[in-house]
Amino acid sequence: MPRVPFVARVLALVLAMLALGSSAQAQTTKPQSLHILEIDSDDADDQAEALTLALRSRARSAPGWILLDTTQSLSMMTAALRCPQRPDPACLQRIADLLKTDRFIWGVMTRQGAGPHQVAVELHLWARGKPDVVVRETYSDNLKDQGDDNLRKIASRSFDRLTGGPSTTITVHAGTADGTVTVDGDQSFPLKQGVATFLLIAGAHTIEVKAPGFLPAQQNIVANGLATQDVNVELSVEPPPPPPQTPTSPRKLVMWGTLVTGGALLVAGGVLAIVFEAERATLNNDRANNYNITIPPGPPPRGMTGGAIQNPCLPFAMQPYYVPMEDASFLSSACSAKTTAQAVLVPEIVTLAAGGALATAGIVLLATNHKKPPPDGAPTTGLRDIRVVPSMGPGGASIGLSASF
Repeated sequence: MPRVPFVARVLALVLAMLALGSSAQAQTTKPQSLHILEIDSDDADDQAEALTLALRSRARSAPGWILLDTTQSLSMMTAALRCPQRPDPACLQRIADLLKTDRFIWGVMTRQGAGPHQVAVELHLWARGKPDVVVRETYSDNLKDQGDDNLRKIASRSFDRLTGGPSTTITVHAGTADGTVTVDGDQSFPLKQGVATFLLIAGAHTIEVKAPGFLPAQQNIVANGLATQDVNVELSVEPPPPPPQTPTSPRKLVMWGTLVTGGALLVAGGVLAIVFEAERATLNNDRANNYNITIPPGPPPRGMTGGAIQNPCLPFAMQPYYVPMEDASFLSSACSAKTTAQAVLVPEIVTLAAGGALATAGIVLLATNHKKPPPDGAPTTGLRDIRVVPSMGPGGASIGLSASF
């Protein structure tokens, strides 16, 4: 029996191992079959047909998938099975049984009103024993050619989102903070030293970065389907919280209210007192103004004392003594001064009395306003208390201020 050369045996062993490896790889990467039903529409047939053809073209070029030829449309299947336009789970099961498939894509397209001239499509991937996957897209209704680049991008993005691939490694860079990155509101990934890495399927996503000491930052991204993609997020430092507001006590409101109101009334009363004294001086001066007055002979008439006029508001013809018409002008001035003085006298007394009472009450409240001492261990720096200290003695009275720090 001839001997087999050693080199030949080694070569045969290597070839056998390669064959086994190829067989195992073929088994692990076995493509999955898929039907794509023609998208149903009542008012956008051309756009629905173009998107259907673009989806089928994408499925033929996608690794790991085998597109099974079918001329069936969703409307034909639902009509044959007496299902609604949007089939329920039972009808979807019957459609899969009729197609003899484990998975298929179906969808419904509608126009989005007359204004924006857009169409909206809702695509579903039904897989036996798995939850339904839904993708929605809205785009311009002028995309009616399956070869249009924009439509092909929409079809590729929709197909990848439905089937879960291809995946992109996303690396988020957010300074040096530690926190979390939330994707689409449900998936969370740790952020360490400002870096977070995770996988996302191609398509649009929303990420939110949260880190202690920083304001939450939200950013919309589009996973491009390539191997890796970097996303930079700028975090803003969270401002310090506002200092706690200490509510003003009713006692303080009353205290300062009485002080301010009393002071204002005292000022008003002082102004009225000045007016009263000025008018009274004018009245006294005009009363004594008896020059060029012809005094009848004999005893002084009634109402006249030493030549002074008692009531300047009487007409000159009714004065108790003779006043020539050319000398009667001072009577008008004296009467005006008397009227003004009488008008301001009562308000002057009332405002001065009320102002004095309120100011006194405010001073009493201020003098008895003692702040509570700080708790044990609390810092006591700064001005803590001001007191008004009245004092009385044989030599008089005084008011002093006392402050504590």
